[in-house]
Amino acid sequence: MPFFCLFALSINGATVHDTLYINTGIATMYDGTTFPFKAFNATDQFEDLNKLIKVMAGDDLELVVINNDTEEHGFGIWNTTVVPQVIQAGDTGYVSHTFPDLAAFIYYDHLDFPNNSYMGLSGILAVLGTSDNEFYWDMKTHDSTYSAELDAGDPVDWNTYDPDHFTINGKGFPAALSDTLINVTGSLGDVIHIYMTGAGRSMHSMHFHGYHATILYSSQSPGSVGRSKDTFPLDPMETMVLELVPNQLGLYPIHDHNLVAITGSGTYLNGGILVTVNIQ
Repeated sequence: MPFFCLFALSINGATVHDTLYINTGIATMYDGTTFPFKAFNATDQFEDLNKLIKVMAGDDLELVVINNDTEEHGFGIWNTTVVPQVIQAGDTGYVSHTFPDLAAFIYYDHLDFPNNSYMGLSGILAVLGTSDNEFYWDMKTHDSTYSAELDAGDPVDWNTYDPDHFTINGKGFPAALSDTLINVTGSLGDVIHIYMTGAGRSMHSMHFHGYHATILYSSQSPGSVGRSKDTFPLDPMETMVLELVPNQLGLYPIHDHNLVAITGSGTYLNGGILVTVNIQ
């Protein structure tokens, strides 16, 4: 069994140990549509949701990745110096890396990119700072025809990709409203951090009603750090960390300004990326 490792120096942080399992199965959308799906899960039991990895700024991450699939897969962390690794079927890989600063990263299967990551093999790695609450938005897009073709080993044309299902943490509206990691809650004056990633093949643009938020981290536009806005465009494989300090009470929507992403199977509000911020 090969041993893969990349070492980095710790910056007065703790060592965090975590494990991912590469599993395969079937994803079920909010309207009953199903398609083949792969995921980095927390256990060896398949679920159509990738595990959230969290470390504090300055921590060392010691990560074990177990490939339960019948084919080889890769593991990389986008926008870092971690060397992508190939893990054979039934084998195990090991990654060690230090994350010095608050940030959001996408961990993913780099092989045959973007096909394997599109099939589900991508998730959030959040490097936490200091806040009262944290929330996490892993946004993906799906086309059941593309998923079936890729699962069968057939080629697809990404230039004609036209997704018809949209998820945040594996859920669409209204199921997403019950996810406490998605929907923002807090009190007046709280310091709230939101980690968002666009691991699908479409652009998103998250629009806040009622509040502005400040960009703390942007993988693609570091010059935008410190800007306060109510709308945040996010390209494929881009990540961002926002800070929200609520200045008024109320329940407000947060939705994707890429309006097709608030639909499912072409029907408005039949799924899609729509969540809330609730300040009490």
